Amino acid sequence: GDEGYISVGARTSIQDNSVLHTTPEWPTVVGDDCVIGHMVHLEGCTIEAGVLVGNMSVVLHRVIVRTGAIVAANAVVLNDTEVPSRALAVGTPAVIKADRARQSEIDRGVASYVQRTARYKAELRRLDG
Repeated sequence: GDEGYISVGARTSIQDNSVLHTTPEWPTVVGDDCVIGHMVHLEGCTIEAGVLVGNMSVVLHRVIVRTGAIVAANAVVLNDTEVPSRALAVGTPAVIKADRARQSEIDRGVASYVQRTARYKAELRRLDG
């Protein structure tokens, strides 16, 4: 975080090639139990707990994505947008579709990465020593 701060909650998965950026005015905050997909760009936004942000999406300054919402793959959520709980943000620029998110999709993603962490801790071993 160049001049601001970035916070990532417990049991949250930030996947390959994602960028979390911040500004001095707007921190980037990601809550607990989130899945941030591959190649996502988050900048100066708040992602509350239990959110799925789909691959290659962009979430910009002062956006708030509320608990239980989904940002669809390739969506661009523009500055100052609020994505309500259980809503789906889809498209470029994103359009909000109320009560379209499925909590089971979010829960399944979070559980998958928590299980992988336990498996890796139990089964992986160093090869160089």
